Amino acid sequence: MDPFKVLHLEAGADKQAVKRAYFRLIRQYRPEEEPEKFKEIREAYEYLQEDSNLVTAQKITQIPTEFRHPYNQVLEWIKKEEYDKAIALCERVLDIVEIMEFRILLGKAYILNDNSGKAVKLWEGLCQKDSENIEYMEQLGKAYWARGWNNKAFQIYCTLYEKGVKNLSFYDNFMDIAAFQESTELVCRISLDVFEYYRSLENHAREDAESMSSILWTISEYVQARDYEWLLGHSDEIFDIMTETPLEFSIYEDTIMGMCTALSEILEVDEAAGPVFFKYGEYVVSNENNISERGELPLTIIKANMEKIKIEKDPLIHEIIKEASNLWYGLLTEKAAVRNTADPEISLIKELLGTGIGDGAVYDTLLYMVNDLKNILPGLQRVKKEYPVLRQAMGEFLEEMLNCSSQQYLFNKYEKKYKKLMGYPSGARLMLSSAGEDDYDAYENGTYRREEAKIGRNDPCPCGSGKKYKKCCGRNIV
Repeated sequence: MDPFKVLHLEAGADKQAVKRAYFRLIRQYRPEEEPEKFKEIREAYEYLQEDSNLVTAQKITQIPTEFRHPYNQVLEWIKKEEYDKAIALCERVLDIVEIMEFRILLGKAYILNDNSGKAVKLWEGLCQKDSENIEYMEQLGKAYWARGWNNKAFQIYCTLYEKGVKNLSFYDNFMDIAAFQESTELVCRISLDVFEYYRSLENHAREDAESMSSILWTISEYVQARDYEWLLGHSDEIFDIMTETPLEFSIYEDTIMGMCTALSEILEVDEAAGPVFFKYGEYVVSNENNISERGELPLTIIKANMEKIKIEKDPLIHEIIKEASNLWYGLLTEKAAVRNTADPEISLIKELLGTGIGDGAVYDTLLYMVNDLKNILPGLQRVKKEYPVLRQAMGEFLEEMLNCSSQQYLFNKYEKKYKKLMGYPSGARLMLSSAGEDDYDAYENGTYRREEAKIGRNDPCPCGSGKKYKKCCGRNIV
């Protein structure tokens, strides 16, 4: 389809002419009367509304008619990432006739196909012929960057920046190069220019949003570790960019998850990050149904972090529960990592979880909680109602404690498992005491050692009652 021909325009018309032609034609071809014609006009208009498509369409009109189909074929192969085919066709055409548009496409395909040596040679040649051509300079910078000649790439991009080049593709690459050069001040300055430029755009095409997402990812990853106060100060502006445009959540999914992670880390050193972190977190949770499979692990971590912050400030939650919650949240995220990560390095965690290597810490924590069960029960009931992530993490243990009819029975149950896991001798006892954790702590580390000889179950009870030990003071010993 030739969009200019569909809109009854001369080849190479600008965007204003495209808009005027569109509104003129839709009054002539109404959708209810000629739906197919209206659809064709609408598609041509929407195609040319994207700047990159308009430029491409204008370039095609400058190509001899017999080479327009091969040109479109190259564009299609590049779009499908079939770079070898695109390169081969460009080279065949250029063997027949020198057409600059094919030379430019060939240089871009070389970069995309990791043929950086050929790309450098091609773009250096074009820059020598036209040293003021901004497109050639930008592509040469990309070729240098792909080749690993970082200083040369940085110099070219700095020159283009000083010349006032403004487009999201340029900013995206320049941001990466500036971050690699460890130029924090420059990264922050570029970021402000990007924000201003993005707001100035009349429309935000999908490719614009994709470039912006990549730029914001670099900002959150790089700046957070070097100038978190700057990132915190501009986090609302970043949030607005990612949420104000009605595009698919998937475009910004990785970036907004990354910002949540960065803000949670900032929160550990600066409480001012709290409100912003919750703003991002609540937005993520509200889009839970749109999150991809790869986002399940970050989502679990974000939910856990939000709950941890809330639970720490909840006056109705006992301190013992707050302390124990760190273990439960940690186990939940570890299990989520194993379930949602294909990385071979995760196999060690999977193996450890499978062998129950962390169960000792689990039962240690359970004993600690049950030791003061009566005092923490109201908090556990609140956990069940108000903290779904912690409720999920504790699982059946929460229900056991909430429905417990005998504190001693539950302590003995967990104690038996704990002793087995930790290698205590069968006669060792961990004491349930109304005094609280002090008596418990005296036994939780290391092996209990009896100072006197063991009393047999049929021996006389040392209390002097005259009864056998098993019928007297020893009747409750497991």
